[in-house]
Amino acid sequence: MITRSSRTLRYALVAALATLGTAACDSSNKPEASPTSASASPSPATAVQPAVDEAVRGVVSAYLDAVESGDFEQGHLLICADVREQYDAVAKTNAGTFGPRFTLTAYAITETRAAGATVEVRAAQKVTVAGRPEPMKLTIAYTMARAADSWCIAQELPVL
Repeated sequence: MITRSSRTLRYALVAALATLGTAACDSSNKPEASPTSASASPSPATAVQPAVDEAVRGVVSAYLDAVESGDFEQGHLLICADVREQYDAVAKTNAGTFGPRFTLTAYAITETRAAGATVEVRAAQKVTVAGRPEPMKLTIAYTMARAADSWCIAQELPVL
């Protein structure tokens, strides 16, 4: 049951992540998810080549590991260069660390799909929010873009 205060908190968390807009494959404490990917026989329109699937999942996993461990600089390097300034303005504290509003406690990459020249990677996540005893579960979609010969995170948005 979602109470008014937990619904308000969920919207606040989604708004904070949407404000990031650009950001933020396994963890030892995975949230439940039903994985799908190129290996799960998606339709041809959304299929991701195995090498691309592995590469984009690796970037998102490295980013989420950085967020989980509080390593802002490592996470910052995985964001596309043209959106890093915006990312820094929202995600970084004056001390050069991730903001304290919420903490990633677990994640699992659940899906990859082609989206034109980009690839979308979805990750089920558990986050704790300051002042709340129970973690929240949400899914974030990471839009991956090519940067020279590698991939970077161009956008990070909650899946509603």
